[in-house]
Amino acid sequence: HVFVEKPVGRDPEEIKAVAGEAEARGLVVMPGHNYAYIPEFDRMNRLTRSGDLGDIRALFITYVIQHPEEIARDYSGILEEVMVHHAYLAVSLLGTPERVVAGAPTTGWVEHPEEDQAWMTLDYGSATVHAFATFAVDDMSNAPWTFIVKILGTRGTATLDWRTAIFNRPLGTLSTA
Repeated sequence: HVFVEKPVGRDPEEIKAVAGEAEARGLVVMPGHNYAYIPEFDRMNRLTRSGDLGDIRALFITYVIQHPEEIARDYSGILEEVMVHHAYLAVSLLGTPERVVAGAPTTGWVEHPEEDQAWMTLDYGSATVHAFATFAVDDMSNAPWTFIVKILGTRGTATLDWRTAIFNRPLGTLSTA
């Protein structure tokens, strides 16, 4: 059996090849989508699938943690590093979207060529997913959107928020978690 970290593949064909090889050998291959195993997300998924939240109308997924260019240059851009998480969380909660629109503004970094911000809107007919991620800035407001997953239904809402517990740790890009 194989536990695969991101990226599982560079395109859908590579991912299908990995899945096909595992199936042919009778093995389980599982991507390490770490946010999907957070207890609050599991609860959110159960509430969504059970219908307790009613008809889902909106899902917001936001990641806002500034990465100075000297740290960011060790990573690919925000799309590959972070937005992949937004995509699998949305698909886990709501399934395959009907349409996806996405974009990334011009990077603010001087030498690192990768994108420092990106957004996606996933269209599910009567529901939309609004996803945003940035390495460009921190949110220093009184209610920061460091990492938030919020789902809004006709009978209820659920939230996963990294800011429910605060402590300092010297990791450079995630000094407060």
